[in-house]
Amino acid sequence: MRKRYTAYLSYLRNLSQPAPDPELASRILVQIQFAQNERLIHLLVTLFFGLFEAIAFCVLVLTSNLGAGVFALLLLVLLVPYIFHYYFLENTVQEMYRYYDKYEGETFLEDTMKRK
Repeated sequence: MRKRYTAYLSYLRNLSQPAPDPELASRILVQIQFAQNERLIHLLVTLFFGLFEAIAFCVLVLTSNLGAGVFALLLLVLLVPYIFHYYFLENTVQEMYRYYDKYEGETFLEDTMKRK
């Protein structure tokens, strides 16, 4: 998925199309929906891995069991890449929102920022 989203963002960055373009905005919105589904799944997985990591760490502290320590370490090794991947997905979706707003013709964010 990372390669897919990286390639899609590269495609959007290299467009020389004048704004607004509702057809392109519609296609971007479809990609945003795919990315949001992916982001939700990874959020749930990351939360569960974090919860299991906390439980394993508590068991390790309370029992000093070597198996719990190995399990906590294994979960930590898996949790860190999940956090980085979720961070990538979140930033990807936010960037796609900006392109969607650009091609949809939405300037409400820019107008709000100018008023401040």
